[in-house]
Amino acid sequence: MNGLYVRPEKKSEIGAIRRVHEASFVSPHEAALVDNLQAEGDGVLSLVAHFDGEICGHVMFSRMKAIECRGLRVTALGPLAVLPEYRRRGVGTKLVSEGVQTLRADGEDVVIVLGEPQFYGRFGFTSKAAQAFQTPYDGPYLQALALTEAGQQAEGLLRYARAFSMMA
Repeated sequence: MNGLYVRPEKKSEIGAIRRVHEASFVSPHEAALVDNLQAEGDGVLSLVAHFDGEICGHVMFSRMKAIECRGLRVTALGPLAVLPEYRRRGVGTKLVSEGVQTLRADGEDVVIVLGEPQFYGRFGFTSKAAQAFQTPYDGPYLQALALTEAGQQAEGLLRYARAFSMMA
C-alpha cells in the first residue's frame, strides 16, 4: 500500500488511537486496555500506521515481568488494531514487523502474543516457543518469539501488566 508508514505514537494522538481500537473491536475493552497501559507507564512501544494523513492502525507492546528469570526483558504484543476499511492491506503486518524489529534493536529478549497463529506465525511466533512459559492465557493461541539467545533459553512464569487484569 503506497503512502503507508509506521512511526511511534505522539501523545496528541491518544484520542485517534482510541477511535481505531473502538472501530476495530466489538467491545471497548481493548481501547481501555491501551489507555490503562499508557496511564500506568507499562508501555514499551506504541506504533501508529498512517495512510494519507489518517491514523489507520495501532499496536501496543507492554512490559511483562519474568518471575523466574531476573533481567529477562519480555514484552506483550497487543492489542493490535486496524480500521476495518484498511484490513487485508498490509497495515497489521507492517505494524508488527516494525515493532518486532524495533524491540530486537532495543535489546528485548522475548515477545509474547495471544492471537491467531496463522497471522503471527509469519513473523516467527510459535505456540511451541510459548510452552516454555506459564501465563494466565496458556493454550494454542499463546505464542512467543525469542529475539536474543537469552530469550531462546528462557522459561518460567510471566506476569502481564496490571492493566490486563483490569479488563472486564
